[in-house]
Amino acid sequence: MVLDAFLTAFNRQDTRAEANTYHFPHFRLANGQMSAWDAPGPEIAVWMSGTYKALRASGWDHSAWTRRRIVHILDSKAHVDIEFTRYRNDGTVIASIEALYIVTKEDGRWGIKMRSSFDHIIAAPGDRRNSQ
Repeated sequence: MVLDAFLTAFNRQDTRAEANTYHFPHFRLANGQMSAWDAPGPEIAVWMSGTYKALRASGWDHSAWTRRRIVHILDSKAHVDIEFTRYRNDGTVIASIEALYIVTKEDGRWGIKMRSSFDHIIAAPGDRRNSQ
């Protein structure tokens, strides 16, 4: 499933593999800001690198899904109610974050089209729409 591939890439901090789980344009709504990327490339790689750096600074070691529930689904689109938890290396919890992911099937491939979360931790440098 594309969500598993996303989280595996995210935990490895592999910008290319993470971008491969997206459909473009790709949208992220968090911290009251909408970010949009038209295509994979340097801009999104800079944002992801900044995100990984901000997470490491918070003591983050890895994230895991704690809930994935399909709310609506069609042949080419699904809304997934998600909760993920961020952990330190010793297994203690940094935060649990609720989100809604919209995954779409385009050109025969499922990918993440949009993410909306109540994430207050990531406001990474390099996000051109970052208000911080």
